[in-house]
Amino acid sequence: MNTTEQNNKEQNALQSLSRTTYLKRSNLSSRSAEDFKRQEQIKRELLKQVNKQLEKVDIAPIDIVREAPILNNINAVNRQNPNQNKNINPNQNKYKNINSNQNKYKNINPNQNKNNTQNNKNPEGIENTQEHIQVVKKPFKNQKPTNNLNANKKLKLMFLGGAGEIGKNMMAVEYGNDIIIVDSGSMFPGEDLPGIDLILPDITYLLQNKHKVRAIVLTHGHEDHIGGLPYILNEINVPVYGSRMTLALVESKLREHRHIKPKLITVKDGESIKAGVFSVEFIYVNHSIAGAFALSITTPVGVWVHTGDFKIDYTSVEGKTTNLTRLAELGKQGVQLLTADSTNVELEGYTMSETNVGRSLDVVFSQHKEKRIFTATFASNTYRLQQLVDLARKYNRKIAFSGRSMINVSEVAAKIGELKITKDIIVPLEKIKNYKDSELLILSTGSQGEPFSALTRMAAGNFKGVTLGTNDAIIISASAIPGRSEER
Repeated sequence: MNTTEQNNKEQNALQSLSRTTYLKRSNLSSRSAEDFKRQEQIKRELLKQVNKQLEKVDIAPIDIVREAPILNNINAVNRQNPNQNKNINPNQNKYKNINSNQNKYKNINPNQNKNNTQNNKNPEGIENTQEHIQVVKKPFKNQKPTNNLNANKKLKLMFLGGAGEIGKNMMAVEYGNDIIIVDSGSMFPGEDLPGIDLILPDITYLLQNKHKVRAIVLTHGHEDHIGGLPYILNEINVPVYGSRMTLALVESKLREHRHIKPKLITVKDGESIKAGVFSVEFIYVNHSIAGAFALSITTPVGVWVHTGDFKIDYTSVEGKTTNLTRLAELGKQGVQLLTADSTNVELEGYTMSETNVGRSLDVVFSQHKEKRIFTATFASNTYRLQQLVDLARKYNRKIAFSGRSMINVSEVAAKIGELKITKDIIVPLEKIKNYKDSELLILSTGSQGEPFSALTRMAAGNFKGVTLGTNDAIIISASAIPGRSEER
């Protein structure tokens, strides 16, 4: 029996009990000890009948702790007959404030107001009133005692960045004394923020509760998901979980922050980790960078699925597809919350397969065999880089990497085997003058028109002696990032 069914049955049982304990009793001024004892016996007999019904549906029995009369009815009686005050049952005040939940039960019986309005009395002169009860749940059969302290705990999900904006993606989830962080991204400033080098999420709440933080889990290695990590680890140094590619990029980034001694833990598709009360499963998804994951986070109140950045590519370069089977299994089991990547969600259709992009690039290369080819793309798009490397080999071209991020990412990806490239095909940018135009491919950053990117500086003639000329073919192999297209 699931929790919802259990709660519904308990609610029905309590309502049934309320109806069966809608007892008649004499006025307090004339109620004798025998009347009180008789009513208690009746009430206990009715309670036994209710508990027999509860046992049939495997619901814990209940017990009556204290009764309390409706004070409004008593006061009304006293106002009608002031002389009755001196004869009031001495136990009346004893019950006046004994049940803090009195108002909660006032309207539990739909017939209560009707009976009070009619104020009918039976031949014995007994008045209809509503009995209030406070119930105590006894344990189920073979049920272990539960910790009632958890009743006051709530699951908190905090969006510290990345919601409604492109960049500085960061979330935190908290339950009790445990917090885990999902991603730690950064964002580059726009023209409206002169003098600012980097924008980071506001982690004030995390700093105030740093003793609760158990781990940081990373979905993938893009800057808007890991760019703020060195600054977060400088304040909150906890274990960091991610794919081999993601953590390799993190290690490269942390070289500039040598005082930080992180604990980086590599995980694979399908693996799960435990962090406090949370369990995190890593699920493979397609993205423009290798090693991207969706997350299934099991919490004390249910499962939360976070997709991370993803696409569905049935003809991907790496030969793997987003694990829709596992996501479907989670959906069938029950998911309390889904948070999903929404970049370009307002556009109709679907994202083109990466292999289709490769075929288009092949056509461009074949049309410009005698020219020097410059290709600007995202440095972190390892699958795009791999296809460009393959095309360079196909058309007998040497590759020169330009731009700091392009050089760093290509070195990291090659080191861990995510980028398959041999040293004989690579030449330093300073030596490209030793080769014919038809023998060169320059891979560069600057696909978004960044003012300080390698391609922009080449166009201006102030980048390491490399100047664009009439025999150069420029390929911009990237889509505009939402938000940046309006700035350029």
